[in-house]
Amino acid sequence: MSRTRMAGLLIFLLGIGMLICGAGMFTYQGEALTPLVSKLGEFSFIYWVPTVIIGIALFIAGRKSK
Repeated sequence: MSRTRMAGLLIFLLGIGMLICGAGMFTYQGEALTPLVSKLGEFSFIYWVPTVIIGIALFIAGRKSK
């Protein structure tokens, strides 16, 4: 597996992790969170789609470069 494909796969998995983190923070109903954790959840929920798209693009680009 080329480095580009590996990077694409890891970035794709990062995007999925960001979705899970953001959705978890969005649906959290416990005590108030620290501002850092709250902002992390917000940014994760906002930027997971571009991260997944970049990961897929790199994965496809690595496949076509062979």
